[in-house]
Amino acid sequence: MCVSSNFLVLTCTSGSQVVALPEAGVADDRWTTTQVGINSISPDGRWLGIRRSFDSWLYVYRLPGLERVAKLPHPTAIASFEFSPSGQELAIGSTRGGSRIEFWNTTNWECTRTLTNFGRVLYTGNTRTFWLTKDLRTAGLCDTTTLEPLLLLPTGMLPLAISPDGKHLAVSVDAQRLQVWDMAKIQEALGDVGLDWAAAR
Repeated sequence: MCVSSNFLVLTCTSGSQVVALPEAGVADDRWTTTQVGINSISPDGRWLGIRRSFDSWLYVYRLPGLERVAKLPHPTAIASFEFSPSGQELAIGSTRGGSRIEFWNTTNWECTRTLTNFGRVLYTGNTRTFWLTKDLRTAGLCDTTTLEPLLLLPTGMLPLAISPDGKHLAVSVDAQRLQVWDMAKIQEALGDVGLDWAAAR
C-alpha cells in the first residue's frame, strides 16, 4: 500500500486498486490487473511504480486508470526507486552486483543519466540537491549536477524519507534508531559554524 495526498493504491495478487482516503475502509473487488510487488506513487500523483523483490524490471502505470506505460529494465535486482517531486524523472537504484542509479525521463521513458557507486537517491524539495546513499553506512547531500558533496552524514546515518515540503528528514541511525530532523534548524546550526551548504554554493 502507498498513500498520496487524497488517495491510496493497494497492490496484491489480485492486481491494484485506487481508493479515495475517505473510503479506505470500504471493501471493494474492483481490481485492475497489474504487476505484483512493492509500489510507490509519484509526488504529483500521476504515476504508480511497482517492482517485484529481487527483480530487475520496474513497471510504471498512469494514475488513476492504472494503464501500464512502461516496463523499465535495470542491470541488476532493483533495491529502490524514487520519483522526483515534479514527477518528470524516475530514479532506479541497485546495490547488488555494483551499486548503480539510472535516471529516466517520464515523458519519453528514456534513460538520461547513470551514476555508479551509489545505490539510492532521495529527492529533496528543490532541483539543485538530492541525497545519495553509497552503501549501508555512507550517505550525503549532493549537488544534482556536479555530485559535489554538500553535507556528508556521520557514518551509519542514512536518509530514509523526506517530507513533501522538504522541511523534515527521517534518518536511520545504525539501523537501530529513527530520527526526524528539522532541516531549517540543522542548516541554521551548521551556518553558525560556517558549514551551511547553501552558502557554499
